[in-house]
Amino acid sequence: MKFPSEIYKFSLLLILTLILVFVSIGLGSFSHLLHFNLSEWEIISIREIRLPRTIAAVLSGIALAVSGMQMQSVFRNPLAGPYVLGISSGGALGVAIITMGFSAFGLHLSGYAAFSSVVIASALGSLLFLLVIFAVYLRLKNPVSVLVAGVLLGSSASALVSILQYFASERDIKSFVVWTMGSLGSIDQKQLSIFIPVVIAGIILSFFLNNALNLLRAGDEYASVLGVKVKLTRILIFITTGLLTGSVMAFCGPLAFIGVAVPHITRMIFNSSDHRVIFPGVILTGAFVMLGADILSRSLIQDIQIPVNSVTSLVGIPVVFWVLFKGRKLFV
Repeated sequence: MKFPSEIYKFSLLLILTLILVFVSIGLGSFSHLLHFNLSEWEIISIREIRLPRTIAAVLSGIALAVSGMQMQSVFRNPLAGPYVLGISSGGALGVAIITMGFSAFGLHLSGYAAFSSVVIASALGSLLFLLVIFAVYLRLKNPVSVLVAGVLLGSSASALVSILQYFASERDIKSFVVWTMGSLGSIDQKQLSIFIPVVIAGIILSFFLNNALNLLRAGDEYASVLGVKVKLTRILIFITTGLLTGSVMAFCGPLAFIGVAVPHITRMIFNSSDHRVIFPGVILTGAFVMLGADILSRSLIQDIQIPVNSVTSLVGIPVVFWVLFKGRKLFV
């Protein structure tokens, strides 16, 4: 690790991220914010809307980036991402049941009850699919089988969602489609009190897996000889990925391409695949990219907020193409 060079890059990323935090909080009130001349309405807006949204952007960017880094290392696949285990499909199925399935029985939720039920349904759906993935891994002890199981679970969930959409009303379908676009603006301080500790716990657990991930890159046998408990390490990685991805799904909906693109952007910046370097790197890069995407989604068109997933896709798709063309030269 080249300390002067890496410290310079980390410092620059940190400064840029802090600038975006300030921009995100002060969007629309820069002049008043700079002169500490905020109206009562602007203070309430910052405290109740912009600050929670900014924190949600930072945490979701970090969570998905760290999860993507772990999945790419475990599967040794540069296109693996945090949703590769089918966790997002479980969350989407849970939300589909709440938004479209319940209406078939005459149950309609609105307001805070509707949002809370969506969060709970997404979390339970993600957890259920994660438990299935665990069962597959414990039975077959093969990471490739886990990957296949994730794809099959995703296909099954998509089929069930399609059936629900066929029988759902236009209003319920619209509610579900809006959720699939991802949103950072619905979360409030009460939900943050749950979201923050869950993401922090996942990040801390991920930190202690960095050395094992470095060794796993060289193969299971090599890692095992050097004292890594390969099976336990993979289980812990699946747990942290499920924890981080499931929490983002529950509170913010599915956010596309962040988990796939950010680890590669970080490797390009630091020219390294050492997890001791790229772990803090993906934390800063994930927060920066997600903040930037959210700011663009709010400011590209005046008085209109475009879906944040549209912006993250525009950022992520070119990176995925770069990964495809780069091939074996990637630092995975």
